[in-house]
Amino acid sequence: MAAIDKALEFLKTSGSINYAATAKKFECDETTLRRRHQGKQRARRDADSLYKSRLSKQQEQDLITYIRKLSLRGIPPTLSMIRNFAQDIAKIEVGKNWPYSFVQRHRNEIDCTWFDGFDIARRRADNASRYRVYFDLWTSKTQGLTGLSKREFWVLFWGALEASFTPENIASGWRRTGLKPFDPDVVLSQVSKNTDDDSDVESGLDDSIALQEPTARELRRLVDHVVKQSSVSSDTGARKLKRTLESLQAEVELLRHENQGLRETIIREKQRRQRGV
Repeated sequence: MAAIDKALEFLKTSGSINYAATAKKFECDETTLRRRHQGKQRARRDADSLYKSRLSKQQEQDLITYIRKLSLRGIPPTLSMIRNFAQDIAKIEVGKNWPYSFVQRHRNEIDCTWFDGFDIARRRADNASRYRVYFDLWTSKTQGLTGLSKREFWVLFWGALEASFTPENIASGWRRTGLKPFDPDVVLSQVSKNTDDDSDVESGLDDSIALQEPTARELRRLVDHVVKQSSVSSDTGARKLKRTLESLQAEVELLRHENQGLRETIIREKQRRQRGV
């Protein structure tokens, strides 16, 4: 154990804090000891693993969970997709070899095939004309369209109209909206009341505004700042809170990436249909 680590352990069990005496006793730098103890500076190994690594352990586990979810849907992601996922989570660029090393490190957990004949066959089967034929068949089987004449439609429509527009249903509609009998409380009781105090709205400071699309590093800094101002013995709770925030941030970024892809697919489909018309 390094001298600075021994000094930090000594300060944790010490009743009074004297940085100068402790630094002299363990032969370490007083400024570094003070900053490490106050949480303003991290150990070099922690800084390397935290800031030089692209994803934290919690974020990697969330990414593994998302990859397994896509694999269960029948769309296991490619290495380029994994790279995009990681960049969305970390908000920084990752190297071209990072996805491959990530898959190799977590091959047992991801539990899907990579770089083999199955992937090649799946790539060859990725044919637009085959997809179109399949979905045309699926649409014709599932929509259940039936040809009806006007006479047949009127018979079915009139029977449904007589069954639904009964005096009881009509009276229930008026009563539900509070019109007959006239009772405004029927509607007003369903309106949610704003219970927020006006003083809370007026006293909203910039410090209380939520971070917009924060990175995991910004969330960690925020948690460290909050915990530093609270109790000293809350290390376990702080770690749990930081991991929870990292997990939520990773999940949000993956969902945002997925939604963006769906939007682009819808836009392309609309453009294709417009060109077809």
